[in-house]
Amino acid sequence: MIITKSSLEFKSVKKIYHGDGFSVEALKDVSLKISIGEFVGITGPSGSGKSTLPNMAGMLDKPSYGTITIDGVDVGKLSENQQTSMRNKKIGFIFQFSNLIPELTAIENVMLPGMIAGVNNEYLKNKALALLHSVGLENKARSGATQLSGGEMQRV
Repeated sequence: MIITKSSLEFKSVKKIYHGDGFSVEALKDVSLKISIGEFVGITGPSGSGKSTLPNMAGMLDKPSYGTITIDGVDVGKLSENQQTSMRNKKIGFIFQFSNLIPELTAIENVMLPGMIAGVNNEYLKNKALALLHSVGLENKARSGATQLSGGEMQRV
C-alpha cells in the first residue's frame, strides 16, 4: 500500500520486463488518478502488476511508456536525488512484510525516515511515541525489531 500526501497520476503507463528471450507486460496502458486523502486498494491475480504499480508510484521502478506525476510534477524528469527527496517527503510505503531494520528498536525504526530528512531528533522522538501509541505499541517502543510479533512489526 502507498499513502500519499499528494495527488498521483498515471497516464498511459506501460511496464514491460525483458528476460532472456521473453518479455512480460506487467502493466498495460494504465491511466489512474488518485487524489489527496483517497484510499485505493489494488487486487488481482499473480502477475497482474499489483507490485509493479506501487513500485512505480514510489519511483522505485520506471515505466517503459507513459508518465507518472505527483502534484503535477513528471517524476520521470527528476534526477535520482530529486526523486529521493520527493519520495521522502510525499510518499510512504506499507510493505507486505515489515522491512524493519532488525538492529534498531521500534521507536528508532519509526524515527528513521525523519532522521534521514534531517528533522529535529526531540520532535521525532515525541512524534514516534505518539504514532506508536496510536497503534497500541507505546509499550514496545524500546523493543528490538526482532522481539516484535508479525502484527506488531507491520504496525511499526
